[in-house]
Amino acid sequence: MEGSLRKWAVLSVLSFLLSSAAVLLMPLASFEREAWRQAVAYILASVFWLGIIAGVLFLRPVSKRRKRDMRYREISGSILTRFFSNRTAVVIDVLLAVSFIALAVALIIRVMPQWAFSTILSVFMFSFETHWLFNGRNYAYLTRLSD
Repeated sequence: MEGSLRKWAVLSVLSFLLSSAAVLLMPLASFEREAWRQAVAYILASVFWLGIIAGVLFLRPVSKRRKRDMRYREISGSILTRFFSNRTAVVIDVLLAVSFIALAVALIIRVMPQWAFSTILSVFMFSFETHWLFNGRNYAYLTRLSD
């Protein structure tokens, strides 16, 4: 059962990655230009939202199992204040901080190629989405299952 729960978590990360990739490809989209660019805009918007929704839904089986398991009671703490809670979370949280600073600088200077801004925004989105996963109770539960 533990392996199937890990697969759900991996699918969640891949869904968040797909959502972030949609942001990365936004320079190809436009609602004001050629018809193919309009189609790309609608497709990327759909991929963005479906990736986020799928990422959350893929964690449902892990969450349900964690809530039924008595070992869940040992996992506590507020997710809002939890940073750097494990090795993976350290990498993601450092990436989140760096991309947040880069995004703030990009918004202040406002002189940046569109591809560079899209890349920074995409990295920020991915690290923000996965911050909640890797610092959360479900990931803590999965790591305790493997111990």
